Amino acid sequence: MPDTIDAAVLRGLIERVEAATGPDRELDARIAAATGMPMLFCDFDAGSYHGDCKSPGCGKPLGLSDERRSYPNRWEDDERLPAFTASLDAITALIGRVLPGCWQRHDVWPSTERPAQASLTPLTTEGYCYGATAPTLPLALCLALLRALEARST
Repeated sequence: MPDTIDAAVLRGLIERVEAATGPDRELDARIAAATGMPMLFCDFDAGSYHGDCKSPGCGKPLGLSDERRSYPNRWEDDERLPAFTASLDAITALIGRVLPGCWQRHDVWPSTERPAQASLTPLTTEGYCYGATAPTLPLALCLALLRALEARST
């Protein structure tokens, strides 16, 4: 994970997760990039762009970069990109990587009338707890993680 994550990037991700109602592959890509995965986005200055985009590029994801520098026909189909906004396993693994030893709490009710709730208590923040409520548990965990990272970066 990068030592610091730009505060504006984190704020934008938090706002997007707060507005999300379900899984979102572009949001998965942006979370991956913010937390250190080698995600490429359409950007002429960086030398990575869609074939039909004009300068400066559209800013949309291209896919994960690796030594092959090859991407799937559709970046959304890149099996290497974890589905953070859809999968408890994926977001829990990310939390374990970027906030090792973090204590997690989840609440999900059988009724869809109440949103899922999640909270994270990173060991490095002297007992601070970062809570979140979202339509799904993976989204709530994404939001709690991003809030914890935002607090850590300030």
